[in-house]
Parts: sequence; C-alpha cells; structure tokens
Amino acid sequence: MIRACPPAAAVVLVAIASTLACSAASARPEGCPPGSRSDPARSARIATQLAQALAMLAHEPDAAALARRWNPAQPALCFGERNEAREQERVAVLSDALDDVNAAARAAHLLHHHHVTPVWPAQPTPSCAHKVARAMTAERAAHALERAVQRVLGARVAQDADRPGLQAAYAERCRRERAR
Repeated sequence: MIRACPPAAAVVLVAIASTLACSAASARPEGCPPGSRSDPARSARIATQLAQALAMLAHEPDAAALARRWNPAQPALCFGERNEAREQERVAVLSDALDDVNAAARAAHLLHHHHVTPVWPAQPTPSCAHKVARAMTAERAAHALERAVQRVLGARVAQDADRPGLQAAYAERCRRERAR
C-alpha cells in the first residue's frame, strides 16, 4: 500500500525533479560508453519519474538511500540495446525497448548498484563464495527496489526471478580476478 507523501516530501520532490531535469538536459553524449548514446530529453523524463517514485517510497531504506546519494549526472543515463550498469564508467545504460516508466524502474535498479549496494565492491573478500553471496544480495535488493518503483509508477510488475546463470557468472568473474 502506498502512503501519501508528507508536505515536506512534496517540496523535496519538486526540488529533486527540477534538479534532475536540468542535470539530465545537460548530459554530455561523450559520457556514454561505446554502443550507447545520450538522449537528454528522455533522460529528463526518466529522472523526473524516478525522483517521484523515490519520494513516494521514502519510507523504504533503499529508496531513501538512493534519493540521498543519486546525482543524475553520475552515473549518466545512456540508452542502448540492453540494460547494464557500467562499473568503470559509472554509467547506467537503459534498453531502448523499455518505456519510460519501466526505464525509470530499471534505472533505480542500476543506480542502486552504483550508489547503495555495489554488486562487485572493490574491497577484498575472504573467498569467492563470500563475494558471490554479496553480489547476489545486492542483486536481490536492486530487484526489490525496481519492483517497488514499478508498483508506485503503475507499471506491470514482472515476476521475481533470478537471471539464469547470474550466480555462476559472478563465480567465474571472481575466479578470473583471483587468477590475475
């Protein structure tokens, strides 16, 4: 059930939305990785929707944390063939196939990885099993936020399912890193 925003949250929402729209409008195309592109107008629309959703979800710890830490210029919102959080560039690439509401929800997921719970933190861990467990915990939290944003924005919420092979892919990534 969605609770109404308190008056203070509405003021914050307006301030965030205007800041996001201005920041997204000034996004630089060269900030997007190869194979993706900038779309300032779409970025502004998505950023505004995401800011509204985060304000409505302010009672949720992960939504509140993202709202506090997210600067729409870092990572920039870029668009391409598939969704991905580009760790090195700190860019969220959103699929062209998503409508703006679902793109805002996916942006929440990808930005959660950059600003709240990184999937692959740089700190050393005792084992690959530990690092993979942390990555899967981060994925579950990001998926939960994505679904919450979909709900508050009125989108159809997809079934909660782990991407097949994700845990195995993280385990392989860890083995490769440790072999270097």
